[in-house]
Amino acid sequence: MVKKTFTNLRGSLDHKLRHACERLSKDTRIVIIVIFIIGGSILSIYWTISSIYNMGKKSAEKDFMEIKHIERLKLQRKDNINQYQLKEYGTKSEFE
Repeated sequence: MVKKTFTNLRGSLDHKLRHACERLSKDTRIVIIVIFIIGGSILSIYWTISSIYNMGKKSAEKDFMEIKHIERLKLQRKDNINQYQLKEYGTKSEFE
């Protein structure tokens, strides 16, 4: 059901786009294509340069950042799950 709906939607959009492009002259189509190619190229170059710039910016922040390690928790002996190992409840020799 959903697949059929998407197929029909894609077909109708394709038909409308082809109908709109048929009305354009050949020179106008070429100009539009060139504009899209140049626009995509400019965006690609911008994203590449901004990514490289931000990587350098983040690595500079790492030099000034201090990372503190998590300290080990000091657990009490009574918090042990296996209570038979505790001396309060008996020794190992009793349970063997």
